[in-house]
Amino acid sequence: MYDLMDFNYFDSENDYYDDTQDFEEYDDDDFQDENFTDVWNNCVLLSSQSILPLMWRLMFSNISFGLLVSSVKISEPIFHLLSGLTGIYLASEVESTEGKSILIIYLIVSYLIIIGTHFIHKKCSKDLGPIVKVFFIASLIFSQHLFIKKEVFLRIRGILMIIVMKILHLIDETFEKGEFPSVLQYFGYTLCSANILFGPWTTYQEYKELHSQPKKKNAYWILGIFKSFTLSLTCLTISNCWAAYLISGSFNRWLLAYRDALSFRFSHYFVSYLAEMSMISAGFKNFNSGGKLWSYTVVSPLDIEFPTSLATVVTKWNQPIHLFLKNTIYLPMRKYGQFSAIMATFLVSSFLHGFEVRVSVVLLSLGVFSFLQVKSRILISDAMDACLNVKPCKQCTHKYGRDNFGVRTSLLLFAFDSILHLAYLGILMDPALGDLSIYEQWSDLYFISHIIMFVNFLLII
Repeated sequence: MYDLMDFNYFDSENDYYDDTQDFEEYDDDDFQDENFTDVWNNCVLLSSQSILPLMWRLMFSNISFGLLVSSVKISEPIFHLLSGLTGIYLASEVESTEGKSILIIYLIVSYLIIIGTHFIHKKCSKDLGPIVKVFFIASLIFSQHLFIKKEVFLRIRGILMIIVMKILHLIDETFEKGEFPSVLQYFGYTLCSANILFGPWTTYQEYKELHSQPKKKNAYWILGIFKSFTLSLTCLTISNCWAAYLISGSFNRWLLAYRDALSFRFSHYFVSYLAEMSMISAGFKNFNSGGKLWSYTVVSPLDIEFPTSLATVVTKWNQPIHLFLKNTIYLPMRKYGQFSAIMATFLVSSFLHGFEVRVSVVLLSLGVFSFLQVKSRILISDAMDACLNVKPCKQCTHKYGRDNFGVRTSLLLFAFDSILHLAYLGILMDPALGDLSIYEQWSDLYFISHIIMFVNFLLII
């Protein structure tokens, strides 16, 4: 089965602090004449100081909520009410009165629509789930391009995106179990303070377990919060400061493309660790991880920076949303063929982002590139009788296994190939090059990724 993810342009589900370049004081060329101390004082400290007030509010709001839930026996309605009210407090960070009003109206209308759909389904046995799903996904696109001012929509897009994903999940829950959450349950879940600003998406069941099975807070909880807090700030400074300082404008175009893509990726890691900090603070624990130290894995930077394939990047970029897309889109579409399911998944992902042109181009390109890379490596692996597939064999029968020197060398070349593709696709995410067309940006890199993927295509036909 092919694994998928949500290749987020806006770093996480939220755009409130969507582009960490907002904190940067310099253009890239300015770093060429700066030393370490200058960068530290004029960029690192300024970037940190800009985001720290929000980080403190996010952390302590969720710590207060998490401690209350785990230390005091509160009723379920009070739990949902506190979750929603804390989420509203954090969502008030949106610096747009119009944006706040739109969020409130959207939540009320969406609940009424789903209740009406559930009533029709119950009385008439008509499955309107797919139609309602399409409606909510389309609402993001129409809101961005027709109904809401662009500057207002950019402030609330991330919040709307995570709310829509939760609604889509609830629709599946509704028609599967024949029941729908009450008003308090609905608003508590959709406005959950742990992920209202920066995500990640969580299931309704996971949210309910925060009340029904609260985890006792301890020193490892504090260490988990501190770890994600520190990693988030570190990634922010790499994105804003160190990437441009270490790879200056005097290098060749491919290194510059790698630098810009690196900066984009670390801006995503910054928000992902910020989301992890928020989730742990509220009491969520151990998504795809174990051990005593509290953690909630959203992203795996090492797997992305040193990828064995693009499919690895796809699954590790945002693991909760990968799970959402896999269960909600990919698996139901799998009956129409693997490639169709992949493209449908990436297409829905681009819709969730408002169908912005550059984001959609990157998402769909990533879907095609990943598919071709997986298929071509299967053929190469079979032809050479070597374990060169994207994923290691569970019970390998190849003549040349993963420990073979030639296989390891080949895997390094595949990893380099994936890094090249990340730079090629990531260059479209550089806001400094927004005046250049997609064609101009890729032609500057000689369309290398497309040429490589065309070769892969020739291998598999």
